[in-house]
Amino acid sequence: VEGVLPAEHWSQYDVVISFAALHSYAQPGDGLNLAHALLKPQGRLLLADLLRDSPLRLVSAALLDGRAPVLPDAAELVRLLGQSGFSHLECLWQNPAMLLLSARAADESLTAESLDQWLQQRLPQAMRPEHLWSVPRLTLNVNGKIDRARLHASLSDALQRRQPNNEDGELSAELQPLAACWEAILGRPVRSAQASFFSLGGDSLLATRLLASVREQLGASLRMSDFYLQPTLAGMAALLVHSGEVAIEEGVL
Repeated sequence: VEGVLPAEHWSQYDVVISFAALHSYAQPGDGLNLAHALLKPQGRLLLADLLRDSPLRLVSAALLDGRAPVLPDAAELVRLLGQSGFSHLECLWQNPAMLLLSARAADESLTAESLDQWLQQRLPQAMRPEHLWSVPRLTLNVNGKIDRARLHASLSDALQRRQPNNEDGELSAELQPLAACWEAILGRPVRSAQASFFSLGGDSLLATRLLASVREQLGASLRMSDFYLQPTLAGMAALLVHSGEVAIEEGVL
């Protein structure tokens, strides 16, 4: 998924090479932010890209479905690199059409391990995300606020690509009624009894709707605090059985 970077790639690479790629981004700085996220501390970026007056502009425009590419000049590239955290800039080669720059990433960088440790110190296990991604920037809507719908769609798409729906095979018949409630709230198939509700795209608001749906459709009530401790399909089923309000037997919940 374009722009969505899985945590296992954060700060993993000594060198990133970007060849004529920045102009494919609506905001060239997004590409530089992604490159910086990939690099280890003091990792090296080799950037070769088109200049604003390049005759290759028309070719690039055609490849981008008619959208005119954003082609920053040399001064703008230097500014964008600094804005993305790069330093030690060096021009290795330049002609009227293209420019080759070298830059170094910052001395410190974010890793999946460091962020996970930070989250462990602040959140209970049930509230910690199973998967982490980064995006180059938070897109704003027409009102100037974070476009949460677009962000949710991007992350949901990334999750589906990462975890195919049939990852754990078919659910048991006993779990199907409960899974139907999950699918109605999440708007996507649920095929794993162990996948977290929150890793499948759920949030606190959707969790409230889920518990209301379970109460309405299955006649069973759960406390939100209990669900947060076991936010999986199997965990919820176990909670329902334990509560004594519903039994799973012969495919009927």
